[in-house]
Amino acid sequence: MKRFIIFILLFLFTNILLSEESYNIDLKEIENQYQQLIKADPIQRKELLEKIDISIAISLLDFIRYNKIKENPENEIMLNLYDHLANLKSIDLAQKRLNKLLIVIFLTILLFSIYVSLILIKQNKIIKELKNKYEVD
Repeated sequence: MKRFIIFILLFLFTNILLSEESYNIDLKEIENQYQQLIKADPIQRKELLEKIDISIAISLLDFIRYNKIKENPENEIMLNLYDHLANLKSIDLAQKRLNKLLIVIFLTILLFSIYVSLILIKQNKIIKELKNKYEVD
């Protein structure tokens, strides 16, 4: 049960961990990290996962994936599904951020246009007042 919880927690972070950079990490270090995560209680496990460096986390994820697929090849379907869901979630989040950014840009342009319009209107009033003042004299 503990292994399954660790497995799920690591795949929740796949959208962060999906990177094409290669990292050279010692296999024994990864196995030690994995054993520490298994032996830890859930609160300590969460703290350990938050402290893990991204390169170690990527290697740990690959290590767990390799072991789970080696134990049962049908796990590959579940792993690919987790990856796909993480990608969809990150795409959806990015789309929401872009929509909010578009709204902010639109409002900024609108406010700037209003500001420039008001300046031009005031400028025209001042020009008319100056013309009237100098025409009278």
